[in-house]
Parts: sequence; structure tokens; C-alpha cells
Amino acid sequence: MNGQQRRVAPRRTTPTASASRPRNAVLFWVLLTLPGSSFATTTLSVSGDYQHQSNSNIWDLAPGAPPVFHPNDPKRGDSYNSYGGSLAAGFIWSRQSITFNIDGHEYQYQHFSDLNHQEYKLGGDWNWAIGPVLDGSIGINRSRDMVPFYDYIGTQIGAPQPNAAVLSIQTTQAEHARFNIRVGADWRLETTVSTSKSNSPRPGLPNLTLREDTGQEAIKYTGQAGLTAGVGATYIRGTYSGADQAADPNFLPVGAQVIDPHYHQVGAQVTASYSLNPASGLDAAGGYSKRTSANGIDNLSGLTGSLAYRRALTAKTRVKLELSRVLNSYITNAGSEIDTLGTVQIDWEATRKIGVSARYSYTYSELPRQGLAGEDRVDHFRIAQIGVNYKPFRWLEVGPYARWETRTSGLSTFEYSTNIYGINAYLRWANGASSLAPGPGGR
Repeated sequence: MNGQQRRVAPRRTTPTASASRPRNAVLFWVLLTLPGSSFATTTLSVSGDYQHQSNSNIWDLAPGAPPVFHPNDPKRGDSYNSYGGSLAAGFIWSRQSITFNIDGHEYQYQHFSDLNHQEYKLGGDWNWAIGPVLDGSIGINRSRDMVPFYDYIGTQIGAPQPNAAVLSIQTTQAEHARFNIRVGADWRLETTVSTSKSNSPRPGLPNLTLREDTGQEAIKYTGQAGLTAGVGATYIRGTYSGADQAADPNFLPVGAQVIDPHYHQVGAQVTASYSLNPASGLDAAGGYSKRTSANGIDNLSGLTGSLAYRRALTAKTRVKLELSRVLNSYITNAGSEIDTLGTVQIDWEATRKIGVSARYSYTYSELPRQGLAGEDRVDHFRIAQIGVNYKPFRWLEVGPYARWETRTSGLSTFEYSTNIYGINAYLRWANGASSLAPGPGGR
């Protein structure tokens, strides 16, 4: 991320200011040597990383589809090199804490150089508490990244677009405020308000945007160790703008346009979390959600919920299972979808320095009235991936990975598959002398 530093006019040095410098320096070093409990505890971690990745179908095109954005270049695959870093800082005093996160990366493609771009993530959060009854958090997050090509309308219909901008960059900003009130010894009332805005352009839709305002209310029981259970309700208002043509999946003109559609969503659910220890736990939620809109493309309703189970099978092997069914927004069509997702992940610590992780996910997506002719659309999205992580020191981490993606659909033009291979390398530092020591097992 590029930034500008404000210049400050140099101050003239006086004999008094010059004489005070030794005392100021001594005071500074005394403060640094004081234990953290004498004032606020400060945490800091910094990392730099490099990634090389190859993708066999960079455009996410259907089998046999012609080149869409480079009609004279039939090449489908490409590789990129990525360079970047991150910084995380935290300040903790008493029951208050403030955290900041900064992450930035540059992507350089080896063949299709018009895909070169920068991405970033910024975040800040204040967790506060007032007495034994009231606590909460206030936070903001902002991100900038590339829109995936499987979300391009031009990619989906397979029509060459030689004059369209190839690269689309989206930015998302979200803010939230959460207030928790303890009621008696065993109950907690939770109130959350949040807003998010995604500027997510597509070729031909440079101003496509979605804003969502959300309010949540829940009451939870916390009286038994390891168990939290409760009921909650949610209201969401979503508004699309710049969606003149996005409401028409044909990406065709003028009479069928619906400008700036909006929707309302309500939902209620029962939640429960149970954990015997940090390595094993169960989180579950189940309820009903309903979304309505003026143009009908966002009308969805049904049972929704989630289930997440994690367990340590052995001292070196962990498993995680997830199931969910949620209503989501599909910005490309200014529409909605209902996604049913299942995921299984296994992590194995082969040695004290080498770890292996394997993951498989399957998503069943229903998109009403969003086929090429306005019919209902159903997609099946499968991802399998495996990665190896080698950590010879606490500050150094290297690992290759592979991922296979496939989307099949009732409409063949929405299908694609790709093979992805790459390697990551990280250099990490965290405040504290131990962070620079050799990793487990030493040299």
C-alpha cells in the first residue's frame, strides 16, 4: 500500500532542549525496561511473504469457450508472483484492548500483464468493558481485491468482449458496534449493528455497489461451564446501485432494466456452543430466514443454520467438519442465492517442524431467475486442496500447496474447472526475544 508522509518544518535547537536530551533518553529506556503490568501491554507482529502460483484456467472459462477478454490470445493459463507483508499491533490495559491490522500485497502476472494489481486489508477493533455488567466492541475493516472471473457475466455467457476492461478491483468497507449486557449471573443480552458497502465493478458495470445495514438481537444463557445457548433475531436491508443491467442476467438492454433494486431480510434462530477443551467443541445454529424485494429476483426463504465440529483425534491430528445453509447476495446479477455448504478439514503434525493440511468443500447454490433466459439456476461448486508447511524456525515458514476447483451447473456456460499449484514463504517477527529463537527442535 502506498502512502504519503507529511513533511514537518525542522525546529531550531536551543541549548535548553539540547541539554534535556540525555535525560529524555534515559527516561525512554527506563520505560522500555518496565514490566508490561506497569502500564499497558503492547503486542506487535510483522511478517513479509512471497507467493508463486500457477493457474491452468486463469479466466475460469467453460470447456470449449472462446477467449473472452483477449480474443487474439487463446492462452488460458498464467502464473503470478506476489510480494507483501502485514503488521498487527495490540494495546491492552485492564479490561480494554485495541488492535490494528495492516496487510498489503502486489501481484505480478507473467503473461497477462494487464492483470497486475495491488491488494490490501486494513482493520481496527476496540474491545471495551465498563464494570462487570457492560462490554462490547467497535470495529472497522476495509479491503481491496480482484473480482474473480467466475463472477463475470461476460465469462459466463462466453461472449468475447475485446473492448471491455479486463481487470475489475472491488473495495469493501464494514463497520460494526456490539453491546453486551449481563443480566443476572447466567444471562447475556447481545445487540449488534453493522453496515457494509462493496464497490464491486464488472465490465460494463463500473459503478455496481451493494450496501447492507444489519441489526441483530440475541439473549444467551452462560450459566454452565463450556456451554452457551440462546435465541436471536436479525434484520438486513440491502441496496444495489449502479445495477442498471445487472438485474438482467442476459446483460441485454434497455426495457428489462431494473435500476437500484433493494431487499429486506428477516431471520430468527436458536444457537448453542459447547466446548470441553480448546481442542474439541461444537457450534450449532438453526432457524428460518426470508428475503423479499421489489423486482422478485431477491425473493428467497427457507431453513438456515450452521454446524461446526472440531476435535483432536490424537496429539498430532485434528479434524474439523462444517455444514451451513445461508442466504447470500450475488452482486453480479444484483440478485440473491441460497448456498448449502459442507466442508471437512484434516490437519496433521507430521513432525515438530512439518505440518500437512487437507481440505474438501462442496457448495450447492440455488439462484432463482438468474439463468441466461431468466430461468432458475443451480450450481455445484467443489474445491479440494492440500498443503505442506515446513517451519524450521519460529520466524521462517515455507510450504507448497495444490488446489482443484470445479463448478458444474444446469447451464453449461456457467461451468469451469482449474488446477492451481503454488508455494508460499513467510518471514515473521513478534515482540519478545523468544520470537527470534529457533523453532521446535532447534537447529
